[in-house]
Amino acid sequence: MAADRRTMPRVVVGPPILTDAVAQRLSQALRAGAEQRLAGVAALPGNPARIESRAFGLTVCDLIDSDIAHYHYFNGPRQVAALDDVGPMAEWFRARERPIYVRLSPLEATEPLLRALADAGLRQTGFLSTLYGLTTSHVAQPAVVEDPRAVANDNQGAVAEDPRAVANEDQGAVANDQRAFAGDPRAFANDPRALANDPQQVANDPRALATEDHGAVAEDPRAFADDPQAVANEDQGAVAEDPHAFAELWTAGDDTQPFIEAEFSRGWRCFVARADGVAAAYGALFIAGNGVGVCAAAATLPPFRGRGLQTALLRARIAAAAHAGCDLVVAQATPGSTSQRNMQRVGLALAYTSVIWTW
Repeated sequence: MAADRRTMPRVVVGPPILTDAVAQRLSQALRAGAEQRLAGVAALPGNPARIESRAFGLTVCDLIDSDIAHYHYFNGPRQVAALDDVGPMAEWFRARERPIYVRLSPLEATEPLLRALADAGLRQTGFLSTLYGLTTSHVAQPAVVEDPRAVANDNQGAVAEDPRAVANEDQGAVANDQRAFAGDPRAFANDPRALANDPQQVANDPRALATEDHGAVAEDPRAFADDPQAVANEDQGAVAEDPHAFAELWTAGDDTQPFIEAEFSRGWRCFVARADGVAAAYGALFIAGNGVGVCAAAATLPPFRGRGLQTALLRARIAAAAHAGCDLVVAQATPGSTSQRNMQRVGLALAYTSVIWTW
């Protein structure tokens, strides 16, 4: 029996599968963003942070010979390129009496490399979550379907009244049982694998996806800028780019403000969220050349925490990344932290957990 005329949008509700190629893109974007931050500080007149770079074989390391602000966390290799580089690299930092931080994703943390780090006197001291997601929900152009069997060859799986008709379909059969499918509109919220009582409702309302932990960010990234309710509760206020206010919030106007302004002057975009008429939270975005947006450097003033400002900032930055041509975003956080939960609320998913090695 022919189905009623309706559009059948295809909605992607999660990031792409984490292949080696995708993981490499995320790592490359994170490294590029960090390199530009440090390069901006090093370019200050007289190099007051005393930043040096040295290559050991193919491994390039940065050494910050000062304790200004947070820059000691940049001490270490940009990427460990070879096992033979580990010993000389570690000796340079030891001789200069500086800390070293080696951050390794599971794709990089081979047993020989971990042994080499241990032999050089380093030890594992922590973990770091890397999360990623699509910049849009990637809703395909809808197609008019007269007969659900007409989509039987679609690679997303067939829709049919007779589950036996799709028994051999890799995506599985969809049975003619409304109770199991989505007769209850809560099914979509409770099970991200369920479609919803009205598939078009999911495509037409980006907020239906925004609160889903495994969902995408929005069908139209501009919606987050145009509709305050799409990015925040009513008390969250506006999000706008403001590099000066960003640096002022970070430093509380102390003498390190010129460092922060320089740090985020190369390819970084600085956003500030206001609440009750004052600048209350901030976050930065780097647009990498490989189509990945890097969200980093975020914080909220204590009196304004718990009001969703970081969620608003994340959504605004993801929308900005989409407008800049990025298809992916990546961010990092301490495992289990409030920051990680905020990232998951806007649809980012865990890509991998890195290990941190230091003295």
